[in-house]
Amino acid sequence: MAFNDPQSITVGGTPVSLPRILTGSAVGDFRSADGSVELTLDPRGTAKRRRNVARLYTKKNVTDPLTGLVSVQGYMISITVDRPLTGITDADVEASYVALSSWSTASTNANFKKLAAGEN
Repeated sequence: MAFNDPQSITVGGTPVSLPRILTGSAVGDFRSADGSVELTLDPRGTAKRRRNVARLYTKKNVTDPLTGLVSVQGYMISITVDRPLTGITDADVEASYVALSSWSTASTNANFKKLAAGEN
């Protein structure tokens, strides 16, 4: 089953429409019209495990404070689900996702901010 076309995501309070740009592949790839936001959905597997990855790529124009030169810089954030083919249910995975998501967003995203800043 494929994700709907287009996908929609809100970045910094701004909704972004992401039409599908790749068809006929195991990977779902969705990109904004200006190319600044891309969502890749990558379900993979081996004989013993499944790995499903959602990646959000974001690009923006950044001005170097020393030179004043503007360049395009990007970053990526992902969610990875890696599990054995048997024994772990979708409900098990969802419960862990909800727990991690709640932990990272509690107190106005405090733990996510620490993670992004490189704390351990």
